[in-house]
Amino acid sequence: MAYPGAKEGNQGAKTPGEMRMSESKDEYLLWPGVFDEALARVQPAPSYMEWVQQVRQIACWANILRLGDAQAICERWSASGVNAATADAGLIRSALRPQSLEKLSPFAMAGAFLAASGVTAEIRAGRFGSYQPTAADLAKREAQRREMEEAHRVALEATNKERQKAAMQANQIYNKASLDPALSPYWQAKCSAAALPLPLPDDVKAANWRTFEKGASAQGIYWNHSLIIPLYCITEELKLGMRTIEIICGRPNPETELSFMGAKRGLKGAQRGGCFYPLDIDKARHGSPLVICEGFSSGMALSAAMGHALPVFCAMSCNNFAAVIDELRIVYQDCPIYIVGDVGVGEEIAQGIAEANTSRRPPVYAVPLSRVLFEDGNDPFDLLARHGVDNSRALLRSLFREARQGRDGTLSGPSSSDAQY
Repeated sequence: MAYPGAKEGNQGAKTPGEMRMSESKDEYLLWPGVFDEALARVQPAPSYMEWVQQVRQIACWANILRLGDAQAICERWSASGVNAATADAGLIRSALRPQSLEKLSPFAMAGAFLAASGVTAEIRAGRFGSYQPTAADLAKREAQRREMEEAHRVALEATNKERQKAAMQANQIYNKASLDPALSPYWQAKCSAAALPLPLPDDVKAANWRTFEKGASAQGIYWNHSLIIPLYCITEELKLGMRTIEIICGRPNPETELSFMGAKRGLKGAQRGGCFYPLDIDKARHGSPLVICEGFSSGMALSAAMGHALPVFCAMSCNNFAAVIDELRIVYQDCPIYIVGDVGVGEEIAQGIAEANTSRRPPVYAVPLSRVLFEDGNDPFDLLARHGVDNSRALLRSLFREARQGRDGTLSGPSSSDAQY
């Protein structure tokens, strides 16, 4: 499936630090004091994407030096930036997930940060330190490098095998799903709560399945009529491709304290970073707004409330917002993005992303859902269920304008042909 509104010939931007480093630069990475000096010289970038890249570069360098507190190091460094925010810790944690770092070259990433610091020129000119490594030091460093590269290769190989297994399992579950999703007790309860029919998209399926969980019997838990939501990513051909699935559990048998209808389950080892479920993607246009939310029901509610006028992308987790933005920017480079996070943590993470993108175009906006919903965990579906379609549309229009005013200081902004947001 090709993307409407995508730029033709766009192959995506290359990440900094992808080129191989020279042996001499690799050696500088291990010199005493160079890491601390580079941290002091390089300021956090105002652009969110550049800042994330810097965080990953620092983490790679910390791993090379066998420092065990890469997260804390990145947090202290980020706190010195002009865009420092309370949500940075969560964003850093998300950026440093193993699946985000595993395909990166540690020495290349660290070398890019070293190059940005300007310390290399001072080392070569003899103005930085007086340490001269011995032959034993050099041998130890080479052994450390090879050990790290081998461990990285083995871990990557194991992860790829696990992901391949999870992808096969996802395809099997999805292809065998044959029940009518409209009869899912979970979705019927959602339609009842919203007091209106919410037709499910054609690619959403339903099936019975079983899990083995803590507190359940050895026979496991049977989930009757669970929704199977395909999660997509952007392929190398710039098309939509299914990567894994999200399962919204149906009625459990037997019931336990941790097993309830509507519980979300993923497949062990699946690659979920950057995956999303799209709604109304045919409405995507070059330069027009995109909307990102958390759960599937939130996406359905937003789509209904906005009259299906704008494309909505369900990230399935607030910790996946940044990765989904990265994914969408491959094809939608000129589209402003509105993030509608659940009240509480989701909204805080969305605000952190928006604040980190204040100098970037096209912009990212955080929609303040807490202005109209006041309890932690409330989401766009709660908005629809409490206020109905027409009132929800009016409230969303106001919240979108407030998000633009908070970032740009203006009430004017992008619009679609069917609705002003």
